[in-house]
Amino acid sequence: MSTQKELHEFLRQNKDAWELAWKSNEDYLLARFGMLNGLWSSFEMATQSVEKLLKAYLLFKDPAINTADDAFKAVRDKSKALGRNREAGHNVGAALKLAVDLGLSCSAQLSPRLNRINAYYERRYPNNGGPDTLSSSEHHDVDEAIFEIWDAFKNVNAEYYLTSGIMTPIYSAHVDEHSGRQNQLTKQSFAIIVTNNKSYESRRDEISNGISLLLSDWYGPGKELRP
Repeated sequence: MSTQKELHEFLRQNKDAWELAWKSNEDYLLARFGMLNGLWSSFEMATQSVEKLLKAYLLFKDPAINTADDAFKAVRDKSKALGRNREAGHNVGAALKLAVDLGLSCSAQLSPRLNRINAYYERRYPNNGGPDTLSSSEHHDVDEAIFEIWDAFKNVNAEYYLTSGIMTPIYSAHVDEHSGRQNQLTKQSFAIIVTNNKSYESRRDEISNGISLLLSDWYGPGKELRP
């Protein structure tokens, strides 16, 4: 198990990657809140969340990709090689193919889910294309895509996987519970990410147990819990 100092050094060395994954989490929270409440523009945020999460994975795993701009160019070039020139640098399918080449495990369901999520982005302007119909129940496919991709980050850094990126609201809620704090923003973010989230529920015990072990190791008896 890595120490906090080791995790902080890992984050220092991978600033562009963790910042992109953190931004993906913000987009995911916005997407979930909107999709659960019938705010259809939120579907575009789902596309952006997946795109940024895949690009973060590329930054962590490919030594030739060192900045967010490098990731954009890599996805653009892959998209064009696949014959997809429209929004080439934002193509989720191309980003997935690059990530799979770098070791990301891809279920049979992930690619068709991402094709649908990729199409949401076309809806950001009226009459610009994209799916003709949307349903709030589609958040289940978005959840499963996000959590399946995030599962791959276990092999990037196990402590990072439990504390950062998509896990930020979940880890923060555990920290508050461990310390006896009551942070309203943390509670709200946690509620947004876990409400009616089957993908989280199927992983909840493993995630909670992992975070509890971290907190015990980092903030056990005689150790100060810092905000």
